[in-house]
Amino acid sequence: LNTLVDVSLCISLLPSESSFYGADPIVENNERLYSKFGTFFPFAVGNKSGILDASVYVNRKYISQKAIHVELVYFLTEIIRQKVYDHAIIDAEGTEYGILPYFYRGGQFDQNDITFCQFNIEIHMPDDRKKEMFREFIFTLLRESRYVMLRAIRVDHYRMYFLNFANPYCVSRYVLEIDD
Repeated sequence: LNTLVDVSLCISLLPSESSFYGADPIVENNERLYSKFGTFFPFAVGNKSGILDASVYVNRKYISQKAIHVELVYFLTEIIRQKVYDHAIIDAEGTEYGILPYFYRGGQFDQNDITFCQFNIEIHMPDDRKKEMFREFIFTLLRESRYVMLRAIRVDHYRMYFLNFANPYCVSRYVLEIDD
């Protein structure tokens, strides 16, 4: 799958009143692509802000380069200024491990009253420490019974899709109709 297909498909499946926001440190092509659907931000999003190393795809290969990063909760609460998100696509090119605990009960999203109804996340090939972080992420989500993983595929990395079954708004919007 490529970014154009991923974004186009996700946009087509969301309710018509949904807004799209894309953040990526690679401006070339991504600004044009994302701006077709919504608002583009020319920086990386992760678990801390600063000018940090980023793994970016340039000329058919990944290279490490410095890029502006904005902490994810700050991005969601102060820049986008929303609390509920229908769908997030998270492809942080290896830095996703730092935000995995954000999804836990009592994590950064809960502490800031942020809800994701569904999210896709790419998990890039981990070393032993990251494998343990990934294992902890999956088992914690299972224990907490908020998100269910509905799909996992492996390409050069793992792509997973999660749905929030604990939030009544999300369930009524994406699973079944609930009478109030």
